[in-house]
Amino acid sequence: AAESKKENKRALKKIANLEKRVLEKKFYSIDSYREVNDIRYRIFKEKINFLREGEATKDIVKQAQEYQKNAEISYQKALALRNEAEKANQADRKYDKLAIANTYEILALENQKNALATFAGILPVKDQKRKIRESLSRVSDQQRKMDTISVDLKREKALREKGTDITKISKTETKGISEAPKKSAERKKTEDDRSGQARFERERRSEIQEFKYEFTILKTSPYSASNPIPVNVTLPERVIYRIQLAVFRNPVPPDYFKGLSPVLAEIIPESGLTRYYTGTFRKFVDAQAALPAVQNLGFQDGFIVAHFMGKKISLNRARNLE
Repeated sequence: AAESKKENKRALKKIANLEKRVLEKKFYSIDSYREVNDIRYRIFKEKINFLREGEATKDIVKQAQEYQKNAEISYQKALALRNEAEKANQADRKYDKLAIANTYEILALENQKNALATFAGILPVKDQKRKIRESLSRVSDQQRKMDTISVDLKREKALREKGTDITKISKTETKGISEAPKKSAERKKTEDDRSGQARFERERRSEIQEFKYEFTILKTSPYSASNPIPVNVTLPERVIYRIQLAVFRNPVPPDYFKGLSPVLAEIIPESGLTRYYTGTFRKFVDAQAALPAVQNLGFQDGFIVAHFMGKKISLNRARNLE
């Protein structure tokens, strides 16, 4: 028994040391991101100021200045969160604040890129509402593509039920294919492998089809006592972006988040707190385009978060995985 206690003590000590090393690496990584983001922010700002004094039209300068203004707002929020992180007593709270600060740093850089693209003539002058509509249109286009995949899968299933060899069917040929004769063992193995890969692809596409990537702002809230906000929804096993709205200890009324849709809730088991999110996006640019509309609705503290395989990850990593 004494030996067992010693082993447990050694194991706990080893775990504590490993956790400490992991946390140190996380802080090192996020600090490295901060240094790079600071350098890029300063360079972009100098370039924007230089181009502003050039021969650009008033409309272009005005639009670019609007982007830079949004960048400065996001950057100031990042600085404020960094200061809060310095005062935090607990390491996990400190890291959370630095991670959110990193989100605002990336938003600032994205706005600066838009400003530079405006000066270069790559990004035409347009108002913010139109940009959001175009982003939502991209989400709808993606949904239509998924619907097409669903139709293809249904047709493929019907052909398989008839005993048709689907591996020989082209996109334009769905008739006149007879059942193939007996094949050699080697050829059969190849086709089995191909069939397994096709099944994997179908399952993956089916998963994407079942989960809807969407964001809309309705006139009134779609949630009520009879239609409550969904809680702990299973996320797809790929990169997904959402806008975190708030964290509350007690449940809020179903219509608290006005016309935002969808709104999803996540209960944190350790603390009993509930996080609330809006929107489900496959691309960072789509979430970024929707964020101003969310903030203009009164949720100024909203920010973008990323998930992969059901777990939160940094925005930098998420964008690399898109």
